[in-house]
Amino acid sequence: MEVFRTAAGFSDEADPARAARDAAARALGRAGLERVDGALVLATVSHASGLERLLVSAAEALGTRALAGALVARLHAGGREAHASTGVAVLALGGVAARSLPLPPGPGWEARLGEELASHLGAPPAAHHLAALFVDPAGLAPASFLAGLDASLDAAHLVGVGAATAGGRACVWAGSEIQTGGGAALLLQLPRSPRVAVYPGWRVLDPRPRVTRVEGHWICELDGRPALDVYRDVARGPLAGDLRRAVRVLLVGLERPGVGEAVCNVAGFDARRRAFAVPEPVPRGERVLFALRDPNAARDALKRTLDGLASPATRGLLHFGCSAESQGLLGVAGLEAAYVARAFGENVVAGASGPCQIVHAEGSARLLTHAGVLVALDA
Repeated sequence: MEVFRTAAGFSDEADPARAARDAAARALGRAGLERVDGALVLATVSHASGLERLLVSAAEALGTRALAGALVARLHAGGREAHASTGVAVLALGGVAARSLPLPPGPGWEARLGEELASHLGAPPAAHHLAALFVDPAGLAPASFLAGLDASLDAAHLVGVGAATAGGRACVWAGSEIQTGGGAALLLQLPRSPRVAVYPGWRVLDPRPRVTRVEGHWICELDGRPALDVYRDVARGPLAGDLRRAVRVLLVGLERPGVGEAVCNVAGFDARRRAFAVPEPVPRGERVLFALRDPNAARDALKRTLDGLASPATRGLLHFGCSAESQGLLGVAGLEAAYVARAFGENVVAGASGPCQIVHAEGSARLLTHAGVLVALDA
């Protein structure tokens, strides 16, 4: 069997076709390959108008049509990063079975996603199967999306990120097929099970009250008190009187036994009802957690996560981060990518940041914000 190899390449060339060829050549050279079995091809939104040329050039340079990716808010590869600038990143993979899969949008497409991925991954999906998924986050129905993954993926692993919007549309691609809405995936059968880890960009605060009255997306009471009053109490000080500022740093979430914590920004406030809204309906009786965005806590969590993933068997690393913070989860532009590259070697790391991060590991799916996801690919 061919030896598993992977490497990353980056280009900041303004011409999309030239950027694709340049990033692909760097990845191929570092991996010692003339062609690959599959690849992730990522681009910043500045390349939105030239995607057709970009993908044709990437496929020709890499020798495969098993490509998947998206327009993303921020990307890094080969020790280089593009944020609010022009960039193309390629993660080339050799010695694996790979195929790209378009996931067209349509009514209820999220509920069918898990079944669609499972039918192409293997029978049944196994721990050494990995799906790298890119989705248009606009209008995504989280509950059916996660339920569909949990129902079908079994032991298989999935990681993903939300695409960025350019000109009012978020583009994803599989092979040379570019679409707005829905998703696209690169499906891999790896030599060993990937190792997936998540690190938060926030720290949890007390208390963790229970929802005692709710109206759809609106949380009206927590432990019998008006929910907005509880939110202001947790915010404290100047934040309590400035909700527009508070919403950027004080997050809310739910405790999910066996799955972990996930947080989001408050979606709206209603001073008359003294309530606040969240992106998806919350059942009565659930416990709500409050979390503060904290670059120092994120830095410590990333260091611990990298230490736990370190292994001489690792040949490549995927890193999906959060684009909600302009300076990254660590509060300094480029620092998050630098930590990851220093830990694993810049030539084997490729990553992208988007508005949401997606994980299915150990049988459970999570849709995250303000978090980072790391995937170690071992030989």
